[in-house]
Amino acid sequence: MAVSEPEVIDAIVEQLRRQGYGIGPDEYEADLIGAGVGSLVMVRLLSVLEEEFDVEFAVARIFGEPVTVARLAAEILSRHAVGR
Repeated sequence: MAVSEPEVIDAIVEQLRRQGYGIGPDEYEADLIGAGVGSLVMVRLLSVLEEEFDVEFAVARIFGEPVTVARLAAEILSRHAVGR
């Protein structure tokens, strides 16, 4: 399944919106946890994205650096580029 960057970003932003967090394009590089998104919401988000895009995140690695919309999108796209 081929995915595009806008499709992935839209999915991330929509999942965050459903959890009560409005993220605009100017915030795609902002640290989500630093912006107040809780760790439980982040774990739920990762779970939904794993299912939706058929990827697996290394949670310890993801949380080892600032978690941003742009970084999550890049992680998903890179996994699709190499076939997971």
